[in-house]
Amino acid sequence: MFDPKVGMVSPVLLGGSVDLHQRPEPRFLLDQQVTNCPAMKGGCGSRSQLQERCNGAVCAVRVSYLVFAKEGLRMKMKNQFIIAIAVAMAVIFGAASQSSAAEDPNAGLFVNLTSGDTGMAGHALVFAGKALKRGHPVVLFLNHKAVLIAAEGVPQTSYQGMTLTDHLTALITDGAKVIVCQMCMKMHGMTEAHLIDGAVRGEPDLVQGYFFDPIYKVMSW
Repeated sequence: MFDPKVGMVSPVLLGGSVDLHQRPEPRFLLDQQVTNCPAMKGGCGSRSQLQERCNGAVCAVRVSYLVFAKEGLRMKMKNQFIIAIAVAMAVIFGAASQSSAAEDPNAGLFVNLTSGDTGMAGHALVFAGKALKRGHPVVLFLNHKAVLIAAEGVPQTSYQGMTLTDHLTALITDGAKVIVCQMCMKMHGMTEAHLIDGAVRGEPDLVQGYFFDPIYKVMSW
């Protein structure tokens, strides 16, 4: 009989006289299916049925079960298969999205800068400078404490060897547009006379014209 622990096979003789010393003819696969193994509670496996022929007649039929998983292991294998498919799809679609997200040389950068912190504002200005050097149009909108960066004579610490105002002046020289929030200027007692060369006072139409322009990507610091 079939022992589920070792997977033994038991022949089922069909009857009639058979010369057991005669060499059996090739076996023929009658059927093979995945089914619940009757001897394994909650198990599953592969059931194979083979027939042997002796002198042209069927002399034996062999039925065997190959238990390949318990229910828990089967679910684990199923989950692993689903995960593998998901990972493969993520790789495929990830590669597609990367190719579709290639840098657009015509895209512009709109930098919304609110901080006057040397490290944060300095990073924003350097980032804008790199985009400008790659040929992208750059617009900087200074508001809140960042308006002081565009003011002449405001004491500042340096970032990468230059003051924030020097960084801003260099960006203007290279073609960046600098817009300064007029409401924030009033909060700090600034007028247009305090602005560095090239910086302009912000007007709603001017700011929103860039902000809602589809070619511009907005980043904030």
